[in-house]
Amino acid sequence: MDRDRILSLLGLLKSSSAAELAVGEGDFYVRLRRQMPPGPPSSGATTGQAAVAAEPGPAAPAEDTLVVRARLVGFFHRGQGPETEPLVEVGDRVEAGQTIGTIESLRQITAVTAPVSGTVVEIVAEEHQPVQFGDALIVLKPESEE
Repeated sequence: MDRDRILSLLGLLKSSSAAELAVGEGDFYVRLRRQMPPGPPSSGATTGQAAVAAEPGPAAPAEDTLVVRARLVGFFHRGQGPETEPLVEVGDRVEAGQTIGTIESLRQITAVTAPVSGTVVEIVAEEHQPVQFGDALIVLKPESEE
């Protein structure tokens, strides 16, 4: 990875509202983080945690559900990539490790997998919606609690 590539990644991070961007190409890995401005102290939480908790989003999920969140910045797809059939629908049963969506980042497709077996309760992210670290994608009801 050369200097121009790193500068283009830095420009991508600056143009987004993401706090962090991580990219691996071959044996090279780079992680860029946005410096968070100092804010009012919070009760026991770090600045990054407080910022995430304060962001508006979908209603809080029920206690017996699990939210699958984005682990990288990119565009969410319900299928194997853009313009493909959705992998799951609300009500579908999924197995732990099953691909339930994808995120396209820097022209690479990364699978979003179910962390547990269960049932799809809600698909929060829209097709081709830009997502950031920690954004809710899909809500599952774990099998053990069904």
